[in-house]
Amino acid sequence: MRNLFLVTLLYCSSSLAIPSVGDVARWEGKMILFVGRMPMEHNFFEQDEILSFDPAKKVYLVKQETSLNGIETVEISLDSMATDQSINDKLKNCVEAKGHLEKITTKAGTFDTCSIKESDSSGETKTWHALVPFGFAKTQRVTKSGSLNASLVSYKLGSPK
Repeated sequence: MRNLFLVTLLYCSSSLAIPSVGDVARWEGKMILFVGRMPMEHNFFEQDEILSFDPAKKVYLVKQETSLNGIETVEISLDSMATDQSINDKLKNCVEAKGHLEKITTKAGTFDTCSIKESDSSGETKTWHALVPFGFAKTQRVTKSGSLNASLVSYKLGSPK
């Protein structure tokens, strides 16, 4: 696969100490919503920032700002967060998980990724997992009522403990 496998293996040995307090990631893209039969296109953004970690509860406090919902602060369990280890495992085992190793470029940079498609009762999601805060560089979601395409435009690593 054009040496991507070797690059991924080398890449998988790296560590960024994800997640860390202060990690910030911003995705931007387009959302299409169908109102009746008329598609309505909207610009979309989401920016997530890890504000704190509570070791007793094992949860991160994350500020999420989106073009749809404004600003919310949510708790995300340690087990639900993408980590260096979980992302590296996903990249290393990509083909076995029926994913595809791909090098993609977004406004935030060029990334070795594992793209994986998942379906549920409401539609299909394709995610390009990468070693970045929150674990993905790009996502596409398609449902009967519309679609969302978003790519990482910027990120900042926080301070590991």
